[in-house]
Amino acid sequence: MFNFITDKKLRKEQLQYITSLKNRISGGRKQFRGKKKKIPVDINKKLDDIYSRLTKVDKKLEAIEKKSKREVTSEKKEGVRKSRIKEKIKSVLKQHKKLTSSQLSQLIGLSRTRCNEYFKEMTREGITESVMIGRKKFYKLQNRK
Repeated sequence: MFNFITDKKLRKEQLQYITSLKNRISGGRKQFRGKKKKIPVDINKKLDDIYSRLTKVDKKLEAIEKKSKREVTSEKKEGVRKSRIKEKIKSVLKQHKKLTSSQLSQLIGLSRTRCNEYFKEMTREGITESVMIGRKKFYKLQNRK
């Protein structure tokens, strides 16, 4: 069911299928097992309703996709300052092996909270990993194999 949301090609195919159903039904009569039967008008209305809802959903999904692409490109442009600070953190971690956020803040001159945010971001990126020793959380560079 959720393939519709993620797959553009599937969405277009479903819209085309509903359009073809509308075209088949538009004649007003359809042959079932050799007998001609009149198709209720309600089906046409329901198909119109389904088609309009699907097009609205499709437009909303395209808007979300465009927005997410913009966010991804803005994340890629992380900034010179941020990348320099991350490089500085990496070099300090190479020297000291493991550090807490407060130790790092004293060494590079940022607030403890900001250092903690950098550590968490670098952990998500797979650059660092955290180790709990007692009540303190230390960060170290992740072992690269």
